[in-house]
Amino acid sequence: MSAKIKEITVKRIQRIFLSAAGFIFLMSSVAMADGDIASGKKLAKKCKACHTLKEGGKNRLGPNLFGILNQPAGKVKGYKYSKAMSSSGVTWDDATFTDFVKKPKKVIKGTKMSFRGFKKAAQRADLLAYFKTLGGDDAASSPTKGDQVAAPASCCSLSPPIGCEATTTCVEDTSPCEADIPI
Repeated sequence: MSAKIKEITVKRIQRIFLSAAGFIFLMSSVAMADGDIASGKKLAKKCKACHTLKEGGKNRLGPNLFGILNQPAGKVKGYKYSKAMSSSGVTWDDATFTDFVKKPKKVIKGTKMSFRGFKKAAQRADLLAYFKTLGGDDAASSPTKGDQVAAPASCCSLSPPIGCEATTTCVEDTSPCEADIPI
């Protein structure tokens, strides 16, 4: 075999290898972007420290999060939001949701949401995949007029939930916390 044919063959093999490696990388990125629903459900337990995730669930320290994807921020009925959240103009699409759960205070400056965020991209993708199972575009299934806003039992405790900063305050021991966990 001549040196020129050998060189062409080596270049072809390199191209095939690089194409295959690129394809594998692309497919793994797509799989990561899809997220794992089961892992997302486990991660959502952190959300449950302040929010409900069930259809028709009550607002707690934060609003009910059922069906929030593709909905405008700061609009869950019966929940009092901060000015920053209610006037943000944000719609919870995939990108905004993912950015927000990474670093809430960076996405909406002035939010009182005390959760620090999920640092790993895979965790955010998993959480998004799970939230996609929580209702569709018609998920305005927030509490109806007259529903009471229930605070979690640990609301007024001295220890905030894991991953949260101590920013909530209570009016009295018997009243719900005045905090704005905006979503």
